[in-house]
Amino acid sequence: MSKLKTVLITGATGLIGGDILRYFRSINWKVIMATSTKNVVSMDKGIRIIPFNLSDIADNFLFDANFEQIDAVIHAAALISKGHKWGHHNERQAFLDNIAGTFKLIEQSVKCKVKQFIYISGTNIYEQLDQEMLETSTPKPANYYLLSKWFGEEIANFFERQDSTKLCNLRISAPYGPGYRNKSVIPILVERALNGENLELWGTGSREQVFTYVRDISRACKMVIEKEISGTFNITGPGPVSMFDLATTILQVIKNTGSKIIFKEKQDPNEGMRRRISIEAAKTVFNYMPLFDVSAGIADMISIIIEKPQPLYYIDHICDAIENEYKIVQNPVYGYQSLDPIPSEDEIRDYYKKEYYDLIQKGGRFPESRRLMCGGQIADRESEWLNATLHADVSAILNDLHCGINIFDIGCGTGELIYYLSENGFNPIGIEPSADAIRIARSRGLVVYDVPLEEFISNRQNVRENLFDVVLLMNVLEHVRKPFELINQVKALLAPGGFVFVRVPNDFSELQLAAQKKMNKKPWWITIPDHIYYFNFDSLFAFLKGAGFEIVYSQGDFPMELFLMMGKDYVNNPTVGNSCHQERILFEMALPGEMRRRIYQSLGAQGIGRTCLVVGKLINK
Repeated sequence: MSKLKTVLITGATGLIGGDILRYFRSINWKVIMATSTKNVVSMDKGIRIIPFNLSDIADNFLFDANFEQIDAVIHAAALISKGHKWGHHNERQAFLDNIAGTFKLIEQSVKCKVKQFIYISGTNIYEQLDQEMLETSTPKPANYYLLSKWFGEEIANFFERQDSTKLCNLRISAPYGPGYRNKSVIPILVERALNGENLELWGTGSREQVFTYVRDISRACKMVIEKEISGTFNITGPGPVSMFDLATTILQVIKNTGSKIIFKEKQDPNEGMRRRISIEAAKTVFNYMPLFDVSAGIADMISIIIEKPQPLYYIDHICDAIENEYKIVQNPVYGYQSLDPIPSEDEIRDYYKKEYYDLIQKGGRFPESRRLMCGGQIADRESEWLNATLHADVSAILNDLHCGINIFDIGCGTGELIYYLSENGFNPIGIEPSADAIRIARSRGLVVYDVPLEEFISNRQNVRENLFDVVLLMNVLEHVRKPFELINQVKALLAPGGFVFVRVPNDFSELQLAAQKKMNKKPWWITIPDHIYYFNFDSLFAFLKGAGFEIVYSQGDFPMELFLMMGKDYVNNPTVGNSCHQERILFEMALPGEMRRRIYQSLGAQGIGRTCLVVGKLINK
């Protein structure tokens, strides 16, 4: 049996490096993932993760790491200056660190007799001219970052003349794929189409660009390694595509979202640009031919975004945040847990306006909302389940307790619950900080405010007929910086004897802690910065009683930790998580509503359930 080959990849948490990682594991290569990202944990026995900092590579990095023979190194990492949206480094320092780090990595690869070194560069080091660009065209980098890419190529060329290691530079044109972090044109248009928004083009949409799908880049790397190639090569997709044709293709792939192409009254500074990039050298030397045109690439990209295949690694943000930034402390009076220190108001405000729903859509938070926002059959199935369970439960409790019909939902999200209530005889309105969620809610004809809660209260609390019978806090209390201040605002909005419905994750419960012990994991339920407070049934009861409410109803829900106890690790494996979720749906949809509520009331009485749903009646306004 032939020995498995080994490749070391830098930048494997990025767009290009991430697909190279997935591709080489799919063809059964061993991978050494050299990354500066902290607390990366492998979920694949064929991946070894080692710390790697381009700005501080040890002189004997490859020797001291006790590697077996490495067949190839693919260097896709680069430090990005603060001029980029997601950069972290001073531009000049990033330039110097990129050059020095690349020099050390190539030098050590040569000393270790690595057979092949591949340096990932870019075609944007060429001057932006309306003509065909060959590898022999003179580079004219426009900024420090591109200059560092050119210098990196020259370092590879220098060592190529010195030793037996084959060094190859691959200049990539406009890469795109599912692992994007920065918002270039394809991710922007794809996200707009998935959200049912119009695709906006500048000028006439005639500007052309040559896009390259990440899987073609990964294939090119394999071809170079197999043939032991040196030199510099352009790697692109099949050919140039205009912005109008790109937008048209996206709408052909993502059907029936209501999106349209519209032209903004803004001139495209590169209007009419028809740039050509030759890949004849790659075709001739190692038989490279792109397999993915923009239609095939975008279709594959969207399928990965939506289906979320099993990841090869995960990043333990909890470990890093708890060890380096936050502690978890317990309130001595009410028993709930919280972060210490509390994130600042600016941090929280910016997070919810800019990042939270983006994280949801990418699967990093609140999977129920992600499934609702992705549209199609997935959203329909999720909505059907929520309507038959949680939403029906809220409606039944409202009726059983004779709570009244005027309802205010704080943090209503996309409006699924208040839409259901409006269809079942209630008069609900909502308030929500996320512009994306508000847009979806208002498209359904719902009344949703986007003003600060304090402003909303000041406009209503002095008018008795504007007070509410019920205020909903569904998955809200755990997110706020000052929960007692919020509950006092709720009291200001409630009519005498009014009700508050509070739903929070049931965290630090006995069952959750037992599952954590069995799985030997960090506390996965701690999510920073959005979850600040952590309640269970006992601490939520104490909190509401301390705020002047009488507890009149409570129930748990399906104890998802049971899956963990049975060995189904949904925490780190989205595929397993989705399977567990579907099993829960089947169970809950098979039960009559009244029976399910009785079961979950009994579980809640024992402190069991993934969430707590508690109703308090105001006794001290």
